[in-house]
Amino acid sequence: MATCSVDDCGGKVRGRGLCNAHLLRLQRYGDPLGGMHKNPNSYAAVHRRLRLERGRARLFECESLGCTRSADEWAWMGTGPEARELTRGVLIRYGTELADYATLCLFHHRKLDKGMTRAYCQRGHALTGSNVAFITRSSGKVERWCRECKRARDRASRAA
Repeated sequence: MATCSVDDCGGKVRGRGLCNAHLLRLQRYGDPLGGMHKNPNSYAAVHRRLRLERGRARLFECESLGCTRSADEWAWMGTGPEARELTRGVLIRYGTELADYATLCLFHHRKLDKGMTRAYCQRGHALTGSNVAFITRSSGKVERWCRECKRARDRASRAA
């Protein structure tokens, strides 16, 4: 039986001396290794590193304040180095540092993506995963708050 011509691949040849997986990559990307993300800071490579180093997001709870749902996805919190990548005709913004990601349920992740404009609050605190609170108003609107500022407001109201 003939094996794939790609190094360290023992797959059965389907065509052009390649196994099915490498043949599909050749057709899709023009290179049998095309989908292997040679760029370590590509969107897929960053998310692969997240899963390998921190685990699947579904193993955690949503980090949004007051949310009791289990997490669905790793979400970039809008801080740290930013990268952009054109994927399927859509420009995606994402972070390249794993520390800038938090686990969120789909609802809070989509709300975060729609409102992601600021990396710092008005007082200059970084809006990182551990310092971001999502508050759901009675109208259903979800707001992203700085936890440091919220703690300061709560302390001030208790002191008064």
